[in-house]
Parts: sequence; structure tokens; C-alpha cells
Amino acid sequence: MSRHKGGRASTNGTLNPPVISINPSTPNGTSSWYKGTGAVTITVTDTTNPADESLTTKIKYIKNGTETIINGKTHTDSITANGTYTIEAYAIDENNNQSAKSNVITFKRDGTAPKPSLSGTSAGTNTITTTANAGETGGSRSNPL
Repeated sequence: MSRHKGGRASTNGTLNPPVISINPSTPNGTSSWYKGTGAVTITVTDTTNPADESLTTKIKYIKNGTETIINGKTHTDSITANGTYTIEAYAIDENNNQSAKSNVITFKRDGTAPKPSLSGTSAGTNTITTTANAGETGGSRSNPL
């Protein structure tokens, strides 16, 4: 059954499902941690006619189990809060063809810098303690100052 949208005809139910890709930005910390804002970009491709931008697509973006529906073929989510995130997505085109779910991505962000503290009461010896955040190393060491 054909229908017209914006002067273009599409055949309901016969299109291939869209393909979704999900790409995180490169971590800038150790052990795959992000120290600052990180981003996840989702892109949907129409495999039936990639040049036809008239087909409506919805991205179903799932972050830590909460699903958000986004209209369009691309979406970028900036991660600014500390924490560990699981992210996945899938797409549905206007003919209800659904893509396969993307791979699940684990995204870890810690933007809090270590906070050294100075303590000690004896002359010539003080202790500087550095408290490490997740994904970082640290410890304490005593040296005369």
C-alpha cells in the first residue's frame, strides 16, 4: 500500500530496518574514565534509501535503564555528572521497522580532582595525604617540608 509524504511515495511495511551506531568520545582519564565532559553520539542510517532524508526516524535512547525518545537521525548526549552509565539505543522508522539494539556501552565519569590535605604537629615532619577518586591512584607519603 503506497502513501505520499512530501511528494515522495513509500511502501508501508517493505522497507529494511534502519541501522544504528553509537559512538562515545575518547576517554581522557586512566582506565577508561572520563575526567571532564564526555559525549555519546548516536547515528541512524536508512538502509533502504540512505539518500532519502524524508523518512521520519525515532531514536530510543536508554541511559541507566531510562528510555528517552528522540525524533531525528542523530543525537549527541553530553555526560557532565560523575557516575557510571550504561547506554544503548535502537531506532524505529516511520514504517515501524526497528533496528537491532546497539551494543551496550559503559561510560565512567569522574570530574572531581584529588584534594590533598596537610597535617602534622612535629617540627620538620608533616604529612601530605592525597585522596584518590575512582579510576585514579593516590596515597600518602611523609617527607620533611
